[in-house]
Amino acid sequence: IFIIRKAVKSGPQDFLPRSLIIIRIFWRHIMKLRIPSLITAIILITLIFASCGSESSVVLRFAVSNRAITFDPQIAESGTAKIIVRNTFEGLMRPDENGNMTPAAAENYTVSADGLTYTFNIRKGVKWYITDNAREQLEGKLPENFAPEVTADDFVFALQRAVDPATGAADSTILSSVLNAEEIINGEKQPEELGVAALDTYTLEIKLKAADDNFLSVLAEPITMPCNRTFFEACGGRYGLLIAYNMSNGPFYLSYFDESTYRLRKCSGYTGVNTAKADTLWFYVNTDESSIVKKLKNEDYNGAFLSQASLDTMSPGKNDSVTTVKDTNRVFFINTADENLSNKNLRLAFLYGTDISYICDTAGMTKVNSVVPECVGKTDIQNNFHNSDNVQTVLDKALEELKSEDVTVTVLCDTSNGETLKKQLQQWQKIFGIKLNIKLEQVEKSELLSRVQSGDYEIAFYPLQTDYNDGRTVFDDILNITGLQNDSLGAVISQFKQSSDEEKPELIKQADEILINEAAAIPVWSEDSNFVCMRTLSGVYVGAGKDRIYFERAYTEE
Repeated sequence: IFIIRKAVKSGPQDFLPRSLIIIRIFWRHIMKLRIPSLITAIILITLIFASCGSESSVVLRFAVSNRAITFDPQIAESGTAKIIVRNTFEGLMRPDENGNMTPAAAENYTVSADGLTYTFNIRKGVKWYITDNAREQLEGKLPENFAPEVTADDFVFALQRAVDPATGAADSTILSSVLNAEEIINGEKQPEELGVAALDTYTLEIKLKAADDNFLSVLAEPITMPCNRTFFEACGGRYGLLIAYNMSNGPFYLSYFDESTYRLRKCSGYTGVNTAKADTLWFYVNTDESSIVKKLKNEDYNGAFLSQASLDTMSPGKNDSVTTVKDTNRVFFINTADENLSNKNLRLAFLYGTDISYICDTAGMTKVNSVVPECVGKTDIQNNFHNSDNVQTVLDKALEELKSEDVTVTVLCDTSNGETLKKQLQQWQKIFGIKLNIKLEQVEKSELLSRVQSGDYEIAFYPLQTDYNDGRTVFDDILNITGLQNDSLGAVISQFKQSSDEEKPELIKQADEILINEAAAIPVWSEDSNFVCMRTLSGVYVGAGKDRIYFERAYTEE
């Protein structure tokens, strides 16, 4: 029973191939001895299960919330894709167990006195890993005995791809501090004009347009991972879509995937400084938190992200560990590009008439004052914008400017928050009367996200999440969602992108004040994410975002 349990726990994709290999190897030898079939069967079964039972490999399993469409680091968008990229690729820098940036593919680096030139020395002798499947599929398209080293040119090519509009990289703006990056993204210059250069095979130079204290963190992001030019071109536009068109330079490599399951193997040829402890990582797409809780309790999963509500129902044991990531704020976003809501007075009416404390008390949630999630930076801003006495004044001005007697506005929310907003709807009706009619539309969360991102909404109760802890992308998301055109906000955001950690809180505060005074965004509550590691799991590093998870140090204590 013990041997069978160990074999099954390894997973069918691990257990069956190993069994078939053993059968194939020993069948020929046993048959040569003409051993009776019953004895043969006993020997084979014994060998198979002995193999599985004596296997000392470390297999870890985790739940993820969405599918990975591509494993191309420059265009990977979903959280699952980025998790896989972070663990199968290695950039110039990588966070250690305390979150500090340390050299990874780079052996060391120097920064010029003015902070504008970074020079990296790439580790010598580090090879790219290519699966046998990839070699077979690309036979004739790759040079004979293709076994490339990771070089400076791999980073030059990757960074040029990242800012090239033809690539369509969603995260390209995080490279805006690199010389000429913004002009290339906007189509004003060519990718070859980016401020990056391979000074020789192992020396990479990156020039910035302005000093950026957070630039080393940028160089640990998926979009900055290296890309081998020869392999990329051999894939003929299919790079990263299948295992046959995928190569990696990190501690793991992708060995199997389907629509809901991903398997990473320890890369035996890896010679960097972040050698994996685990042999196999399994990731299973699962959005049912009740199912995730059950599987965690049964130790079918070693770890997973849970909402606070699900974490409370689970009641982790004293030997389980929980890492809280304050990466999401629930916010009322108001579409300033909408025909009616482009009127600031109408937006102010909604702002003054919305009692955030009442909404939070109804939902049993903790009120937040900032639009921006705390993982980006914590501010001391205090918001007391609810003022029902001012509602009728600004609402009358809005209707006069809109030349209308009444206006109807729809608030979009996901089904999980429908009951809470139904109670708030009664408060809105009392405050606004017949002049401003608020309707509630409940949709699935996936539809909420897609509609808001495409601008197909009026007001949305939206989970603003950032997977990047210095806030570059979260402000871009806010501007895209609200459609707000405000020069003062643009200047603050531009300054923020070049700021130090010490300067961030004040700039976030300024941005919050502008967003709220313009009634474009109203912060409501925080929705923390919690990564739960079961009792035997150690060594997983979780950064400020659901996709910022590193598994090379992960191991079990069984």
